[in-house]
Amino acid sequence: MAQFDQGGFSLPGRDFYSKDDAKSQEIRKQYVAHIANMLKLSGESQSQAAADAAIVMQIETELANAAMDVVKRRDPKNINNKMTLAQIQKLAPSFDWQRYLTLVQRTRAADFLVTSPDFFRGLDRAIQQHPLGDWKVYLKWQLAHESAPYLGKAFVGENF
Repeated sequence: MAQFDQGGFSLPGRDFYSKDDAKSQEIRKQYVAHIANMLKLSGESQSQAAADAAIVMQIETELANAAMDVVKRRDPKNINNKMTLAQIQKLAPSFDWQRYLTLVQRTRAADFLVTSPDFFRGLDRAIQQHPLGDWKVYLKWQLAHESAPYLGKAFVGENF
């Protein structure tokens, strides 16, 4: 059965975005600097990279806040939500699920396992609240982050 799970944030877990102690704040500060460095390596100016890093952090924080916490995820009844495509579309109507499934060539499934319905509601809110330009920045970051091990020495070093 095909499954849709929460994700889209690059820090190790949702608590990294929400804890307010000094250590967590420092980790987020360093993380935003890392995002900016990666975007600068991707060709952005220092000022644009800093502005874009703030956008990435905002989107990732919203996604993390919508995600199910690790304690709730330990209980199978919380993550085994069998849904039809129509039900998933109602969770996040701003996302074209049928088009996505067609593009990834997975159109035959009748039912799907949705691990965190609240996450997809939160994703829909984020899609509605952020302009397309913000999503382009977020996706540029995701591409740079995931591709870093295969790029030049500067990317590999910054990603390390």
